Amino acid sequence: MMNIFNRVVMVVLLLLALAASVVFTIIPVRLLDVVSDAITLLAQSIQVARLVFVLIGIGFILLWFLLLVLELWRPPRRTVRVEKVSGGQAEMTVEAIAQRVVYRVDQLADVVNVKPRIRAGRGGVDIDLDLETTPDIDVPTKTEEVCAVVKDVIEERMGLRLRRIRVKVRHAPYAEG
Repeated sequence: MMNIFNRVVMVVLLLLALAASVVFTIIPVRLLDVVSDAITLLAQSIQVARLVFVLIGIGFILLWFLLLVLELWRPPRRTVRVEKVSGGQAEMTVEAIAQRVVYRVDQLADVVNVKPRIRAGRGGVDIDLDLETTPDIDVPTKTEEVCAVVKDVIEERMGLRLRRIRVKVRHAPYAEG
């Protein structure tokens, strides 16, 4: 909860700083009037002062925008928390999940190749499978079989929560002859 509060406060402050920098860049003459007494070197040439203020303003805008992007962007999660653990916590890497899914699905009949893409989220795991099969399979039946195996591996054997499975079936070429 505190993490969310900190992010909201930081985003609001960065948006305010970004707005102030835009105002500073667009109307530097008013700011020059206020600051010109203290900055005698810049007061000698109003054109140089304007240019300096515009460059400083652009620098601040870029800095605030960069900080805002860094605050909002989060790298993808590389681990998933195992839910069926009593007395402690366990996490699995996305690579380990993919390796296990490949091993189990590859053992099915008529499966030539399988390439999983695993996305970890707070609510569980999303799995996209690129499945290459022999050309003479019954696609709905094979898809149901693959989904059942993946569900068994993810939920029963690994103790993870499966949010979604998407299977993209592609046939291997027919053998010539």
